Amino acid sequence: MCDKQPLSRRDIQMTNNLRLALSTTITALVITQALGLAWALGAFELEDQLERRHTKASVFRGEHVIIVSGAQREHQEPLVSWVTALERQGGARADIYGIVNLEALPFFVPRSSVRGKLAEMSSSSRIMLDYEGEAWRTLGFDRKKSLQIIVYDESGTIISKRSVGARTSSGVNAILSTIP
Repeated sequence: MCDKQPLSRRDIQMTNNLRLALSTTITALVITQALGLAWALGAFELEDQLERRHTKASVFRGEHVIIVSGAQREHQEPLVSWVTALERQGGARADIYGIVNLEALPFFVPRSSVRGKLAEMSSSSRIMLDYEGEAWRTLGFDRKKSLQIIVYDESGTIISKRSVGARTSSGVNAILSTIP
């Protein structure tokens, strides 16, 4: 013998609204945590053209960072030109890196030949080789743009993102002007 009264239509509606609100809140928390975790898991370890290791922690050490990105082999020379010019004019104001997205590198092209060509072009700059394209995407580069430069603040937040062509002195100055 149960003396419970059936729920009214209003009570059922309130219960459903509370369930929806709770579900939405939990989903939002999970997504927020996942995004934060994605940045944390976006940790990377890449070698540069001189086989030096670079990690996310070693690149983003509380300084402004400028990363010049090129895709594949056709953008290596302009990338090195930009990195060299930025180092020469703004190396005291920011850490400068290059990154080459090599995820579409054919299997029959030896990685050592790509590394060797970049080492010939620049023996002092830091040009990271991303064979999987993972770090490249994590850093915020756009697949549709061939040559890009991103400036990050001390916390690793993007403060400037540009597609560029051939290096010019006005272009270098424009990039460096984004750093306070």
